[in-house]
Amino acid sequence: GDITNNRSLKEALRDSEADGAMIGRGSYGRPWIFQELNSDTPFKINNSFKKDIILNHLQLSLEHYGKEIGLKSFRKHLGWYSKSIINSNEFRFKINQCTDEAKLKCLINDFF
Repeated sequence: GDITNNRSLKEALRDSEADGAMIGRGSYGRPWIFQELNSDTPFKINNSFKKDIILNHLQLSLEHYGKEIGLKSFRKHLGWYSKSIINSNEFRFKINQCTDEAKLKCLINDFF
């Protein structure tokens, strides 16, 4: 458990002598963790890359759940995506008040 980077993956595999590992909470807000773990070189994430993933994730959520539920359920993901970024508390406050798809996309574009 608690695998969040290559070091923790290697330690877990070494200590347990397992052939593989499952990634759980380490992927919350970081779906690119799987690319990081499959790479021997440091995987750099810039805000543009992150924003593209977030907007795509939002679109998939809206398509799957519909507008009302999709927007509401996506807020928790935005909380995870914005975790530990400067001014993320203010961002989360704004998104949790937002009920408009276009406004939410603007908030995402402005923050990331």
